[in-house]
Amino acid sequence: MLASRATAGLVADTVAVTGLSPAHLDRHATPSAYRSIVTRVMETLAGDGCLVTGVAEQDRRSLIAAGPASARVVVAGLDSSADVHARPLEGDLFGRTFLLEAGGQIVPVAVDTPTVPFVRDVVFAAAIASRYGVSLEHAARGIEAAGSVPGRLERIDRGQDAAVFIDMPSSLHAVSSSLASLRRLTPGRLTVIVDERLANRLAGTAFVGRVARWADDCLIAPESIADEDPSATDVAAYARLDRLLSRVRRGDCVVVMGTPVGGPGPDGPLGQRSALAVLVDGWLQLAHPAEGTFAGRRAA
Repeated sequence: MLASRATAGLVADTVAVTGLSPAHLDRHATPSAYRSIVTRVMETLAGDGCLVTGVAEQDRRSLIAAGPASARVVVAGLDSSADVHARPLEGDLFGRTFLLEAGGQIVPVAVDTPTVPFVRDVVFAAAIASRYGVSLEHAARGIEAAGSVPGRLERIDRGQDAAVFIDMPSSLHAVSSSLASLRRLTPGRLTVIVDERLANRLAGTAFVGRVARWADDCLIAPESIADEDPSATDVAAYARLDRLLSRVRRGDCVVVMGTPVGGPGPDGPLGQRSALAVLVDGWLQLAHPAEGTFAGRRAA
């Protein structure tokens, strides 16, 4: 919407700017185009509105200068100096626990998605909630109840020992942020399985090389791998997928990246899964059949 200037004339009560990192340039043609979009965000902010941001102080001053001088500013992030921040307690591939702190209040939060970017987004959500008078406790419990963001490192749990996530990233920056965080949490092998369409859109032929910094294995699957009438290429790709998943063990992590079925792209409808994610989920169900309540017991 911002890139197409669809926000012209709109007025925002609250604006959140998560970062101004050059890494975001992979979605914009030039640095000047990126700065123009950031300025356009701030121009939508109402005079009595609120800016929630976690950028450095120097960048924060430039944001404030681009918006109304009377707007309120709430600093959110992982640094203890922020108005709303998080303090880590413990975490592994199956979840993370941290303390959410604001205005002298401290509330513990446990989430299923273990990555640092997700925790940062939780802090932003809590900061925005505080803008509307929602208590830190209520915000924390709501975040825990939500569980995860559909399609963004959403867990597949079919009883397997390894951690398996579905991801529909919108940029290479999102891919690198997630994989960097998962690499620190993964004692075993980190494997990426991605559909060809998404890999080409994000980085072209350089995709495998870009994720090799964190991943031990990367399999690019053709879009037609889940077709009802597969070609020889599809069958060969499925065989490679089968071998890769068969080698996954406790302590390993698998991230399945794709685009939603029937959706316009990675920013498609929430709750939809990619064909590749559905295929991997089906494989896991067959490999780890559910056991009945009395499985293994002998009748009296």
